[in-house]
Amino acid sequence: QRTVNLYPEVGQYKTGAALIGWPGDTKYASLGTGPMRGSKIFKDHSVHVSGSGVYKVDKGGIVSTIGSLTTVSGFVGMAESGLELMIVDGVNGFIWNGDTFTQILDAEFIQLNSDSVAYLDNAFWVNRPGTGQFYGSNVLDASTWTATKLASAEYKSDNITKIWTDRELMIGGDTTVQVYYNSGASPMPMEPLRQGRMIYGIASKKSVQLVDNTTHALFKDKNGGVFVGKLNGYNMQRISTRALERYWYEIDYEDSYSMALHLGGHELYIITFPLADTGKGRTFGYEAETKLWFELGNYEPSISNFGKYHAKTHTFFDGKNIIGSDNGDLFFLDKDSYTYNGKPNI
Repeated sequence: QRTVNLYPEVGQYKTGAALIGWPGDTKYASLGTGPMRGSKIFKDHSVHVSGSGVYKVDKGGIVSTIGSLTTVSGFVGMAESGLELMIVDGVNGFIWNGDTFTQILDAEFIQLNSDSVAYLDNAFWVNRPGTGQFYGSNVLDASTWTATKLASAEYKSDNITKIWTDRELMIGGDTTVQVYYNSGASPMPMEPLRQGRMIYGIASKKSVQLVDNTTHALFKDKNGGVFVGKLNGYNMQRISTRALERYWYEIDYEDSYSMALHLGGHELYIITFPLADTGKGRTFGYEAETKLWFELGNYEPSISNFGKYHAKTHTFFDGKNIIGSDNGDLFFLDKDSYTYNGKPNI
């Protein structure tokens, strides 16, 4: 009925599946006191936001401070062009080019208070929270923005909460997901693709991940449904079970967050509900090949149950799966370790 800290693997010669133990983790680096708010690979470095600090971590876990944000908590949006890494925290935006860390002071940008950013076709794209608007930067320059390079969601009342790229520009709102393509028009080249409109909204903006070559996320519909789905072209494919959906609907799902991992040949979507009904949170994993769900987490004696898995972010760097924890530490998944964040992984 319940599989915790074990993920499924299909055998080559026998029917059924084996259950493989989830690896423990070993500390890789410490980045302040946390919480971990975002991670991204840029120019052969891993870049992490922990608390208000922005850190560069090189191979071997060598840490350098890049700069600081104006906020101290909440997930950040991160995107990179190969030339610039852009970070938004819901108040301000920042750029790191590999040498200098600067705040975006363009008047058109400052008013947006963006918390989601993506890069596509030589421009950065950000939302304006509380509205159906999204904006584009000037070509190859995250520091300059033009008032006319904007568009609104086709459902004008929809609040755009998440922008990401999945071959094309994906605009996710409370009630819809819309695909935009580059038509070459000026000044705003992005236009909606009619067949790319989906009548499902983003239930949690931090649940969106690319797994198995397509978008996975926690979605919702206007009738009250909450489910994990993946995009199959321009169609939505439900992958969660009815039992899980019934459970998720009854808890606080809007603050859930997710990770994408490729571990030992398995493509995995991991979603955490940090409050959940135990008060200690719950974490669920989905294995793309078997299409089976499992749980991750530490056993919490105070509630005689399993709580959430401690990882909040993931990057593959230095040949390792690097996860970021609430306390600001980075760990790498290690099959020879038998602890999660120093606690036994029973």
